[in-house]
Amino acid sequence: MRFKLLSLLFACLLAAACFAAEDDEVVVGPITPNPQEQFQRFGHMNFDQMLFQNDGNPTVGEQRMRARAELQLAEVDRVCQLSNAQKQKLELAVRGDMQRFLSDAALLRLKFDKLMKNQKGNDINGFNEVWQQMWQDLQPLHVRLNAGLTAAPTSLLMKVLPKTLTDEQQRAYDEATGERRRFRYEASIGVALHELEEVVALSDSQREELTKLLLAMPTPRQFGPYEMYVVLIRMTALPSEKLEPLFDASQWKSLKKHLDQYRGVRQSWVQAGILDPDDFPEPAAQENKP
Repeated sequence: MRFKLLSLLFACLLAAACFAAEDDEVVVGPITPNPQEQFQRFGHMNFDQMLFQNDGNPTVGEQRMRARAELQLAEVDRVCQLSNAQKQKLELAVRGDMQRFLSDAALLRLKFDKLMKNQKGNDINGFNEVWQQMWQDLQPLHVRLNAGLTAAPTSLLMKVLPKTLTDEQQRAYDEATGERRRFRYEASIGVALHELEEVVALSDSQREELTKLLLAMPTPRQFGPYEMYVVLIRMTALPSEKLEPLFDASQWKSLKKHLDQYRGVRQSWVQAGILDPDDFPEPAAQENKP
């Protein structure tokens, strides 16, 4: 009797799990150790999750892109009082930016599919290399997505905007966006210097002087998830005769070693499309003395 009751309970639980799977549209299958089979079942899902990150869904990601672009257009309209013809021209540029991004993502997905299908079924290292390559290739798309497809200087919208606005509208727009970018740059400097204190303990006067030197540079045109690193890479361009006198010998040794790590990162990130080269002066020449 106890065995029959346990069997009946197991059958009920199994049936409930099956109905739950149907309701949630989840396909439950056998667990397989074969990476290629796992990719065939989950490859596109993982690609989209890595591409859209928190959204993890092309539909939601596209909706978020469109919403951000609409907010930007609304801000331009608020500042510039656009005519209907101007709105239509800018909306067309926005659609072009979105289509270009989705096309680039589709090409990368096809590349990923081909690389995965060319791997042998049990070659775990080969599959890991493909994932790493995909993540590297995704970085420029992440930058465009996180900064806003239509906000980057290279976007179609930003290229079309000066040709669409009148001189008076352009002046009003530059003034409004310049104030916003300046405020955000100041906030990024504060965050970067706070993180820098894990390497070098800064006094109030040292923070103030570093802030002045960084604010003397033109405000970056591009913002996104790498803002803190933008500030640190910019510090490598400061002449040592201005930077070194702010610190004692021990502090300067630690700071110089830390900033040297960002000298090489600058060029590779520019080549990868993560950083806008116009936002960075060339790094100051390295000195041989410690």
